[in-house]
Amino acid sequence: MLSQDAAAHKACDERGLAASSSSSSLSSCVNEETHGEGDCGVFACGQNRKGELGHSTFREQVEMSLVQSLRRKRIVKVAAGSETSYFLTEEGKVYCCGLNSTGQLARETHQGSANRSKEYSSDIELMEGLPPDCKVVQVSCFNGAEHVLVVTSAGQVYSCGCNNHGQLGLGSTKMSPSLLLVESLKHVRVLSASCSYHHSVVVSSDGSAFSFGLNDCGQLGIGTRPNQLLPHRVELPSPHLVRLAACGQYHTIFLTEEGMVFSCGKNLNGQLGLGSRSSTNVPTLIAALQERPASMIACGYSHTCVVLEDGKLFTFGYNHQGQLGLGHTDSVSSPMQVETLRNVKVVKISCGTHFTCVLSESGELWSFGCNCHGQLGLGDSTDRLVPVLVPSMTKKNLSEIACGFHHLVAISG
Repeated sequence: MLSQDAAAHKACDERGLAASSSSSSLSSCVNEETHGEGDCGVFACGQNRKGELGHSTFREQVEMSLVQSLRRKRIVKVAAGSETSYFLTEEGKVYCCGLNSTGQLARETHQGSANRSKEYSSDIELMEGLPPDCKVVQVSCFNGAEHVLVVTSAGQVYSCGCNNHGQLGLGSTKMSPSLLLVESLKHVRVLSASCSYHHSVVVSSDGSAFSFGLNDCGQLGIGTRPNQLLPHRVELPSPHLVRLAACGQYHTIFLTEEGMVFSCGKNLNGQLGLGSRSSTNVPTLIAALQERPASMIACGYSHTCVVLEDGKLFTFGYNHQGQLGLGHTDSVSSPMQVETLRNVKVVKISCGTHFTCVLSESGELWSFGCNCHGQLGLGDSTDRLVPVLVPSMTKKNLSEIACGFHHLVAISG
């Protein structure tokens, strides 16, 4: 098993070929003709060595900076993975930039040749390969993922990128630089998807969850079965129906229709929230949260965040960079309320590998945890152990956020 730091930096293709999961209403940003310059658009900060910030450069940004090339596009949702960013337009088209070493941008990689220009790019380009009548409603690519799942308005799922453990759900372990339909789900109406390092989970309209990919720690929630190359139904205790799923590096969190939270997978740092460090290979109720219904969930590599219906934030798991926002660096195995945000109603949440960002009801951005590349947007590279308001974004009326490997993307307006 790779160490915490080694796993966070190991490229997917070198190993054998890396949530927020919350429901959100569409909110679009009009261009500068109706807003003051800099007030509206897509902003990004953090690591940029593969061009993941979309700034047409490879310079790191320690403060949130406007993505100029998207100013005249109506971006309604964003997603961020391992040195990649995806931008979903109001029309259901996807633009992307960053790392493409395993085809996660749906572009040919030209691996093994002198032409390596397509392995990464800071230029934001249209993601191609979907049927012309497809309208995308969600792009799923979180923290360390080097693959991507795309959900259409018809409830179909397409995937591309790294596939060394079957995380594309295509029935093989061959990586794909092209978006391919997950055929075994074509008769299932999928509402949402989540993916991380080497596994994926989708949730259907009837409250079913299907998982696929790596299962070495029980993260698929299907017991001791081996890795799954095709989607496999996850059984939660009756009568619970799944509303959302969130994937960590080696664990998975499920949110039910009634607001209960279940977890499975690796639990070395308490990321399952069960009050112990024992792992489990089937979804297990987080008893400490059962009296207070939850509305949102998100996972970093080895930490978990749960937002209750009243907007209170609880965190648990790995905390060596302060990503739990508790004011210390001790990992915890039971949900703990983030006291700094006690009087703040959280309406959006996203986790990077070892950092966390939230949006308040008033559109303010708070960030905490690892800041080694300036991904917290605070103008420096110092970690934060408690949530800190990002001052440059206080009047931007942010509507969406996405945390990647070591970068952050947000929509204003």
